[in-house]
Amino acid sequence: MQLYLHRNYLSGSIPSSIGNLSKLSNLSLSTNNLTGFIPEKVGELSSLMVLYLYENHLSGSIPSTIGNLSKLSDLELGFNNINGSIPKEVGQLSSLKRLSLSNNHISGSIPSSIGNLTNLEVFEIYDNSLTDYLPENMCLGGKLKRFIACNNHFTGSIPKSLRNCSALFRVRLEGNQLTGNISEVLGIYSNLVFMDLSNNKLVGKLSKNWGQCPNLTILNISNNKISGRLPIEIGKATQLRVLDLSSNLLVGKVPKELGNLKFLFKLKLNDNRLSGKVPTQLQMLSQLEELDLSANKLSGPIPTHLEQCPKLSHLSLRSNKFSGTVPFQLGSLHFLEDLDLSQNFLTGQLPLELGYLQNLETFNISHNNISGSIPSTFKEMLSLTSVDVSYNQLEGSLPHIKAFIEAPIEALENNKGLVYRTQLSTGQVVAVKKFMRMVEWPMRKLSKGSLAKILTDNGKAMELEWAARVNVVKGLANAISYMHHECCPCVVHRDISSKNVLLDGDYEAHLSDFGSARTVDPDSSNWTSFAGTFGYAAPELAYTMEVNEKCDVYSFGIVTLEVIMGSHPGDLISSLPLPSSSSSSATIHHEIPFRNVLDQRLSPPRNQIAKQVVSIAHIAFACVKANPQSRPTMKQVSDKLAASAPSLSVPLDLITLQQLFDMPTWTS
Repeated sequence: MQLYLHRNYLSGSIPSSIGNLSKLSNLSLSTNNLTGFIPEKVGELSSLMVLYLYENHLSGSIPSTIGNLSKLSDLELGFNNINGSIPKEVGQLSSLKRLSLSNNHISGSIPSSIGNLTNLEVFEIYDNSLTDYLPENMCLGGKLKRFIACNNHFTGSIPKSLRNCSALFRVRLEGNQLTGNISEVLGIYSNLVFMDLSNNKLVGKLSKNWGQCPNLTILNISNNKISGRLPIEIGKATQLRVLDLSSNLLVGKVPKELGNLKFLFKLKLNDNRLSGKVPTQLQMLSQLEELDLSANKLSGPIPTHLEQCPKLSHLSLRSNKFSGTVPFQLGSLHFLEDLDLSQNFLTGQLPLELGYLQNLETFNISHNNISGSIPSTFKEMLSLTSVDVSYNQLEGSLPHIKAFIEAPIEALENNKGLVYRTQLSTGQVVAVKKFMRMVEWPMRKLSKGSLAKILTDNGKAMELEWAARVNVVKGLANAISYMHHECCPCVVHRDISSKNVLLDGDYEAHLSDFGSARTVDPDSSNWTSFAGTFGYAAPELAYTMEVNEKCDVYSFGIVTLEVIMGSHPGDLISSLPLPSSSSSSATIHHEIPFRNVLDQRLSPPRNQIAKQVVSIAHIAFACVKANPQSRPTMKQVSDKLAASAPSLSVPLDLITLQQLFDMPTWTS
């Protein structure tokens, strides 16, 4: 008698009365919505040969009575919520050929009685929480074909009984904590198609026997501690499609015999200690789609013969010792999506042929010594989403495509002179280096609004604590310094005010409103009409319209004082001396305690923050000197803010404005 009710959307529990079907030989309730426990009465189905309960929502443990089913040949309970351990009574199922318990919550160890199942052909227990050793007598009957125990917590070595288990077809033991010497436990398998031992702690050397597995298509032993050389015999496993030996301790050369693996589409040897040159025989891998040789000690030129691998879509040669130029032949790999040549010793210029890689999505040549400009052909690479060209000697214009426009500053930094060609509101085309994040604000949600808005709202101002205010000042200084000293030509903002400093959700400062910005040409006059906000504009603009960086320095000083005072420092600024004053502090309020001008909505700063606030005040007063030549440059300001603040010579309560203003004069 056979009962097949699979795929019927059945719900509820399996009735105990199922045990009354004493003549039932096949029972399939798989792929339903059944819940509850597997009834103990199942053990009374004495004629049962096939039991399919997989793909339900069954819970509880496997009943020990299942060991009474002496005729059972196929038991599949996978993809449920079964917990507990595997009952030792399973070892009594002498007729069992297929045992599948995968994708459950089964824990504990595999009972040694499993070794009694000499007719077992399929043993699947993957994706559980099983622990301890794999049974040593796993394949006493020599019939085991599929052994899938991946993604558990097994320890110990691979059972030695597998060495003579010649029927093996598919073995997956990855994702455990297996140890032991791999070269001692594996044999020759004429039927083996799939072997995955990755993500364990296996040691030893790769066996020459892999070359005697004529049907092997997948071999993955990555993320272990395998040492020694890559045996040339592996080139005899000519049916290999995937060879992944990455993240081990392999040494020596990449054997030229790998060129015999004509069906190979994935070769991963990255994160080893391989040395020497890449063999030219790899050009014979016409089906190769992914080649990762990164993080080794490979040397010589980038192999030009890779152009003979037309299907290549992922190529990583990162972190090696490759030298010479980037070969133009790479431009013929029209299916290439990822190219990583970073952290080598490459020189010369980028070939324009790279621009023909219309499917390229990620491009990394960082940490080399590549010079010249980025070829104009790159502007056609519209699929490009991620670039990193940092730490080279590149110069000239960046391609006007999204990947470069939206690249973070870290992806472009430390080059000779990479610039953007852009157009100001005046129509003038200028070359500008990419601003720091502090001015890259349009793509981010600036949820806190403007600094001015925060400081005029008592509740929001109290949320902006001293540490956050210090960071706002530092961020603003870095942004202006970048504009003044890293842009070519120098860019002067001309309208820095608390309304144009926007804060994001983390209180990171972003400088906005570049509508009045203009470049400064050192070889010509820089006169212009007035632009800016009264109360923040430098006083010299009342009698001269010449634009220079010191105008922004003054505005920065005003905003900085506003940050620490909590309001615009208008009255305080009006008391500062004019350039004609005989004393640098002739009209300042000598005895006003510094503490009294701090934002009274906050408790006074303490410890390290107090030192930083005092240092910031020193800097701010230097920035608002009436004489532009007495003001520091923004690079000096940025550098000083980045340095450790000096210790206070007197307590904060005793510091006066006189002492803050009488700091040494900075000259640029």
